Amino acid sequence: MHDAGLRMRDQGQAFHAEVFLVPVEGLNPELEVLDAAGRELRAIDWKLQDVVLIPALEIPEEAHRSPSPS
Repeated sequence: MHDAGLRMRDQGQAFHAEVFLVPVEGLNPELEVLDAAGRELRAIDWKLQDVVLIPALEIPEEAHRSPSPS
């Protein structure tokens, strides 16, 4: 991925996450890869119950961005 951002909400005991992924130009993430990544993220903690992976052209302003590589 070229860039990533996260928007996360706490709803009681559960967390809901939207992960925005900007792919490297010319590469499109396969659905199977996105589905597997979502399952792996949900397996991190039982509280992380809803994870949505969203391929995007840019990261929305309200999302927390991934740190830039050094």
